[in-house]
Amino acid sequence: EKFKKDAAAKKAKSAGKAAKAAKKKALLKSNTNATLSAYKKFKMAQAKKLPSSYTLYFDFNSAAIDDEASAELKKAVYKIKNTKTIRVVVAGHTDTSGSKWYNQKLADKRVKAVDAALRKAGVNWLIIEPAVMGEKTPAEKTGDSVKSFQNRRVVIDVK
Repeated sequence: EKFKKDAAAKKAKSAGKAAKAAKKKALLKSNTNATLSAYKKFKMAQAKKLPSSYTLYFDFNSAAIDDEASAELKKAVYKIKNTKTIRVVVAGHTDTSGSKWYNQKLADKRVKAVDAALRKAGVNWLIIEPAVMGEKTPAEKTGDSVKSFQNRRVVIDVK
């Protein structure tokens, strides 16, 4: 009989410890969720302060994203992921060097490169809106057949 009482006491003590541990775990989880929620709100507030337009520049006759453009792309991705973004317009531009047809194709390649980089970074493809501008809307007005670094760009507008 003493053995039964000892076993019952151990079982009750064990159940009490388990209940205490479960309560502690639930409290820790709620505190963690509150902390994460506060952190997420902080990140969203910080992201809202960022600009909503990002410009990536390209080398002549290239659609490759270099280190400088990659850094700008990362800023755009941060903004997109930390705000309630509903649309991301990716507009590709070129300078006037080359034919209009060729520049249109080059602008399309640039847009596709940025689109792929955004998707790889986790941006939902459904909110990305490509716009191929070619040489229609230059940042710097130039004559025909002029190489202009400022016009070889993709503009990411976060809306």
